[in-house]
Amino acid sequence: MNLLRANAFLAIAAAALAVPTWLTIQGDLENFVDTAQVPKLFEGFTADNVAAVALGKPKDPQPEVAQQPGADPDQKAPIQYDQIQFQRTDKGFVLGQAMGEKFGAPVNSQMLELQVWKHLSSIQADRETLVQENATEQQLADYGLDPLHAFVIKAFNAQQQVVAELLVGKDTNVGAQGTDTVRGVYVRRADSRDVAFYEVPMWNRAIDAQQWLDLSVAKIPADMVRRIEVKNQTGQAAFVRKKGESLWTSEASPVGKGAARQIEVESLVQRLGYVQAQDYVRPLSGAQLTQYGLDAPKVTVAVVYEKDGKDVTLEVAAGNPMEGKPVQYVRCSASDFVCALPVQWAAGFERDVGEFFDPAAQQEGAPKEAAPKEGAQSVGCDGKREEQPAQQPVPVTPVAPAQGNGGTNPAVQGTDGGGATPVPATDGKPEPKPEPKPEPKPEAKPEAKPQPNPTGDGGF
Repeated sequence: MNLLRANAFLAIAAAALAVPTWLTIQGDLENFVDTAQVPKLFEGFTADNVAAVALGKPKDPQPEVAQQPGADPDQKAPIQYDQIQFQRTDKGFVLGQAMGEKFGAPVNSQMLELQVWKHLSSIQADRETLVQENATEQQLADYGLDPLHAFVIKAFNAQQQVVAELLVGKDTNVGAQGTDTVRGVYVRRADSRDVAFYEVPMWNRAIDAQQWLDLSVAKIPADMVRRIEVKNQTGQAAFVRKKGESLWTSEASPVGKGAARQIEVESLVQRLGYVQAQDYVRPLSGAQLTQYGLDAPKVTVAVVYEKDGKDVTLEVAAGNPMEGKPVQYVRCSASDFVCALPVQWAAGFERDVGEFFDPAAQQEGAPKEAAPKEGAQSVGCDGKREEQPAQQPVPVTPVAPAQGNGGTNPAVQGTDGGGATPVPATDGKPEPKPEPKPEPKPEAKPEAKPQPNPTGDGGF
């Protein structure tokens, strides 16, 4: 019974708590805004449909334009803009034809995404963002949205039809102070006078081409490099590394050099890992290469690396330095432009190619000059030293002093321990000495060889 009462009490409490929870959820649903359902200022816009885009800032001041004969004096002259143009190619967006010598230079796709495409596809057009409906000329000027002051973005499709034209006015936080200020800009369509608010931390209105360029010339993962060849004014060197191996080997070492110095070769590979230009000078097509020292470059580098399972070759050549600037003219097979790179980049390849190798080690098995053996003598008839073994001494029986008989002929002591033996007279001639008994030669000692004639007169 008590259990039934407890269950009933819990059921009543759960029902009582469910009512305020349901009311809270309903209130949140009323305040929740599904941005996907909110109408956009350019409904259905997508960057895939854009073939060209132009950004323009009105000139300040506007140049004076001569009025054409017969023209309406009340008609206002068209607004003159400082502008930058982009157009789509197979390789992505590049600077347009109006950009002079930089026509065709690659544009940073990430900047286009963040500073153009995202804005045109995200600006809302509902009652929450509407600031002024059907604004007057003075109101448009107050918001910075009149033709004389508004920043313009105009996108075209492949048929040169305008698919979006946006005018960007003043920042909403101009002159405002405090932490509650909402950061954004006033915007409107070119074909509407309705002023809307667009919340955005910052809007980049730069029309300087340098800020929009993609200056990354080449990116090569170091572990994908298989071969690198350097040719400069000191010589040529080539290094290879097989897939899966870590050591570099040299195809041909300079004279007096040994194996490839690993740390130096890795330094060359790292320099090629990210080739970043400081500027694009002009297209290679039609460029006078002699003007930039690229007809006979000081340095030529060729690198083979693996990409998508295939070997790709990249070639870079460095020419003359740019006058008055710490950059050097460079051409690269990955770019259609004469590029300007820091002089420090090319300096690593201008070094003596011998510095990329270790010193040559003495080869094993090479003949070495042997030290003469102790007691050996060597003098040949041709002036060359010839090693000879030390001559063994010949044993000689010692002769004891002789005891004479007081005459002119001395006596010689016998070898058998006996007394003195008389010596016959020799008429004043010296008596020949008795020959000593031959002693047996040592069994383990080599026979002595005759010594060469030290006077070098042909004796042996």
